[in-house]
Amino acid sequence: MMNPIVKIPSVGGRIAVKTLAKAVKLGLKHQLDCVCFSARQEILFELPHAVEAKQFTLALNQMHIAVGTADTRNVVTSLPANDIFPKRPWLHSGNYTEIVQSFKHKPRLTVAIVDPRQDFVPIMDSELNFIAAEKEDFWYLYLCLGDAGKPPFIWPDLIDSKSIADVSARIEAQVALGKTELELVELLADDSDLQTAPYGFIPAPIQQNHPQYDGFFRVGGVYWLGIYNAGQRMPLLKLEHLLSVCQSQNINYIDLSTWGSLLIKDLKRTAVDEWNRYLGLNNLNIGPAYHELNWKLDPFNLEHHALKVKINEELQKAGLRTWGLSLGVASETRRIRPSILIRVHPKKLLGRQRYDLYHAKHFNPVNGEYVLFDGHMVQQDLISNLKGLISQYQRQMRIKVEPIQALRRSEKSKTIIYECSVCLTQYVPNLGDPEHGIAAGTAFGNLPLTYCCPVCEGDKSVFVLV
Repeated sequence: MMNPIVKIPSVGGRIAVKTLAKAVKLGLKHQLDCVCFSARQEILFELPHAVEAKQFTLALNQMHIAVGTADTRNVVTSLPANDIFPKRPWLHSGNYTEIVQSFKHKPRLTVAIVDPRQDFVPIMDSELNFIAAEKEDFWYLYLCLGDAGKPPFIWPDLIDSKSIADVSARIEAQVALGKTELELVELLADDSDLQTAPYGFIPAPIQQNHPQYDGFFRVGGVYWLGIYNAGQRMPLLKLEHLLSVCQSQNINYIDLSTWGSLLIKDLKRTAVDEWNRYLGLNNLNIGPAYHELNWKLDPFNLEHHALKVKINEELQKAGLRTWGLSLGVASETRRIRPSILIRVHPKKLLGRQRYDLYHAKHFNPVNGEYVLFDGHMVQQDLISNLKGLISQYQRQMRIKVEPIQALRRSEKSKTIIYECSVCLTQYVPNLGDPEHGIAAGTAFGNLPLTYCCPVCEGDKSVFVLV
């Protein structure tokens, strides 16, 4: 049976150094060894038994440190990527914190608030995925409810920043009653309290590269440092030392990734030497092989981590490159969206663990569709088939990814669609492009010669009929 876990949620991936220092000091007082960083940007403390977990939680509350509950989910955002990855011009750190702080309920569904131009935080890892639109303060909403292999459902309207918390709460309440995506749209369609806006083109399919998030990186005139520790765990003494270095350099916040790592940002060149000394004193290596960093795992499942170690050893021996892929290990009940998914059977057969091996369609987890590569395998066969699957990916890297189609209430079976040949954004005459002054029902031939793609700004001539 798993030990009780105490969760300290960050605010959109950011936590105050002073707050974390208090929690670490308390952990050392309770003689805890290490802390974990979750995929939902939380700090996790594993306590030996329930009584001590209650005492630990009470002590945190007395220090005015928020504590999550077992059945609630922290709201994930791409705030940590701000200022170090490309972004929407209108989107700043304050946008994320304001939205997260507007949540009056504690979500039981997973929610993500993400900039599509960054590669640091996965786009479709939550059940409610708010993706920043071109229009300032508005967001696309992708629903990934139910089966992990089901394609995302695109909400037919843009959602205003101020309505995200309310929309999330109302969707969650209706999902609990068993409502489908289309029923959700109908139920919320006439709600005058929610601020929405139409959009006149189907968003291009989202694709993400997988970032190298561990090490020193220079952005402009400053540096940021990403620190990943094996197993997504960090000894408390090392974390205590890290926080003391932050305080000595007047660094007030650190950011948490969804990959089990932390970020220290806005470092001046003169500070890099001190951070190198910290890494050396604590025997923290940076810049590990990519196949060490691109995994999605439960930080407390030691069997899954042991499988990861074994697989990485075999990949290294074979010299297989995994750049561009994410890999995940999951139980039957855990929902994750990596490029390649290893599903562990809940029960062993004749004393041996069995596995199923899936890959996302075109190896793009954003599409949400998974294909079974092989099933009911023992570990040796799993690793052999995984090598073959990775080799297949390398051969198919240039395959064009199919766009995710938006589902609309007024959708017709034979809709005329023109597609930008540069970025795959689509113009639908029935919908027009009201955001850019093009009324619904405007035929493509009647568009002004000055019309251009609203995403890549390609001119009208780059659109083709599909």
